[in-house]
Amino acid sequence: MEPELLCSGRDVLIQGLLWYFVIDKRKRELDDMSKGMNEVTLQSFLTQQPSLVEIVFLPHAAKHICATEFLAKVTYDNESGEKEVQARIMFEQYVQEIAQRKEGIYLISKWVH
Repeated sequence: MEPELLCSGRDVLIQGLLWYFVIDKRKRELDDMSKGMNEVTLQSFLTQQPSLVEIVFLPHAAKHICATEFLAKVTYDNESGEKEVQARIMFEQYVQEIAQRKEGIYLISKWVH
């Protein structure tokens, strides 16, 4: 951004900072991740780190947990506003609906503990 524009108004400065932190910074991080993933294929990575195969590909012995057990492990950062409470309620309803399906909720036991 031009220095003259930054000095012209506080709004322009704030918009520039938001643009950087919300879009540009994240894009650079995602580009770095993409570059790394292109350089190291999943197959070669898992060959070098065989302990991660179980995490990447769910084993047949995946653990079935009930919705209440799953929701008991969920923590919420901030529930001070009405929107946060509404989001929590909608999320919990969604989990309950998934649990009522035939498959239920399956997670690797390592992630549950």
